[in-house]
Amino acid sequence: MNDNPFQLNLVEVMNAETGFEHSFKLSGKLEDDEEIHFIDDIKMNISVTRVGDGLMADGKILTKTELTCNLCGKPFEMKIDLGFSRYLSENPEDEYVIDKEWHFDFSQIARDEIILSLPIKIVCNNCRGV
Repeated sequence: MNDNPFQLNLVEVMNAETGFEHSFKLSGKLEDDEEIHFIDDIKMNISVTRVGDGLMADGKILTKTELTCNLCGKPFEMKIDLGFSRYLSENPEDEYVIDKEWHFDFSQIARDEIILSLPIKIVCNNCRGV
């Protein structure tokens, strides 16, 4: 049994005709890293559509993180609410690769999108404008 709530078997969509779409709701924890402490579960609503030789994954990511202000050094909460659109394929040279059993781990997209959404200079509400 797979304990990863972000890993999906996409065989039904991969074997479908172009244009076939399937929606998924995922929720679970991601491990913290140096920059981010996750306060809430990561919630993802994903629509996966068969396109050409791969899949198009369009979705939304919701969570809360705790970050450290670059100015005052104090921790603060930041709500994450963002959309994404990513191409998935079986080609090992592509960025997001579906494995040979047609599984894909959406935690990679969640982490990438959350990190890309963070400002270069992380500033809490109390320090804005200083």
